[in-house]
Amino acid sequence: MTGSRLPLRVLASTLVLVAIALAGCSDDGTAEDALRDASAGDCLAAPEDFDDDFEVVACGEAADYEILLTVAEPLPDDPTGEAPTPCDDEQAYDYGLSLTEGDPWSLCLQQLPDEGDCVFQGRYLACEDGGGNVVDAVLPDTTDPAGCPTPNGQSRVYEDDEVVVCLGANQA
Repeated sequence: MTGSRLPLRVLASTLVLVAIALAGCSDDGTAEDALRDASAGDCLAAPEDFDDDFEVVACGEAADYEILLTVAEPLPDDPTGEAPTPCDDEQAYDYGLSLTEGDPWSLCLQQLPDEGDCVFQGRYLACEDGGGNVVDAVLPDTTDPAGCPTPNGQSRVYEDDEVVVCLGANQA
């Protein structure tokens, strides 16, 4: 770690493969079909319980992730987070989602946390469960973490979007 900025690998999911079997249905087919039809720039809402489905939503308040890239291969099943992935070239890459039904398909995602959210390795946590980090602030129009409320605290800098996410320890 250098300064107050976390290396990408620390916040990125160290387990970049999330093998999910999406069983929910919508009017247009399964939830997995909707994810396979999604493309870069589309947004997703994370399930409250990771046994549920990710959902394609309009970008805005309901969005938890933005799709940076779709790839026609599974992401490596590597709990250390050290294996290279097709997502690595995306500066804002936080989390990878591999679909398990049918042909291999993966989504490279950028997390879109709000102040007060609790996060760990690209995933959202229930704050009351403790652990991970709480988002202390989201600073738009900057790549300088010096404006974070905790001096020398952890942060995630999104260069392309000019956004800094300031992180503190979740003390719950």
